[in-house]
Amino acid sequence: MNVYIEGRVRNKKLVCQYVDILLHILKIDRLNRDLEIKFVTECDGQALGYCWGDTDEVTIEIPRKHYNRKLSFLEMMMSLTHEMVHARQIFRKQLINNGVHRFWNGQSAEHYTYDESPWEKEAYELEEKIFNEWFPFNMPFQN
Repeated sequence: MNVYIEGRVRNKKLVCQYVDILLHILKIDRLNRDLEIKFVTECDGQALGYCWGDTDEVTIEIPRKHYNRKLSFLEMMMSLTHEMVHARQIFRKQLINNGVHRFWNGQSAEHYTYDESPWEKEAYELEEKIFNEWFPFNMPFQN
């Protein structure tokens, strides 16, 4: 996996280490793909993160602010965990969004609301579990 981390973020070495852990835990570390992670001031629509792309390249945006409130480093890492689950879904062709239509496991997913969508349910379920179990809390960092 070719990983590119852009933008201002505290504890960049720790971020790189955590991304490596996430790639391994999500079993996408051996893929020959591109993953771009951008730390931005805010995401459009005030989201806590975005993930988009295709089976060759995925981009993740993580905001430093949400509704004009500065996010803590740990909040950003929790969002990163959530968006990395979406990256896996995209790389594995579970989630396909071609800009016009959305598909989940090969079936049209237009009828799902955000809260009922299986890709969001999986990402929310795994984000807390993975973050709490695998984030390197033993490493020094500035929150």
